[in-house]
Amino acid sequence: MSVCWDEGFDPDLFGADEIDRMEAVMLDSMDLEDLKAYKSRIMRTLKAIKVQEQLWKERTSILLDMKEEAEYLINDLS
Repeated sequence: MSVCWDEGFDPDLFGADEIDRMEAVMLDSMDLEDLKAYKSRIMRTLKAIKVQEQLWKERTSILLDMKEEAEYLINDLS
C-alpha cells in the first residue's frame, strides 16, 4: 500500500509529483507576480511538510513507547 504525503492536503499546495518535477529553470520565464505566487505556494507547502514531519515524529515516539510496554508485558507474562 502506497501512501502519498500530500493526501488530503489543500489542493493549492504542491503535490509530491509536482515537487519531483520542480526545477529552477522553470522560473526563468515567470514574471514577478508569478514568481511571488510560486514562492508563496512553495512556502505553504514547506510549512505543511514540516507539520507532517512533526506529526510523524510524535506518532513514532508513541509507537515506540507502545512497543516497549508490550515487550514488558510479554516478559512479565512469561
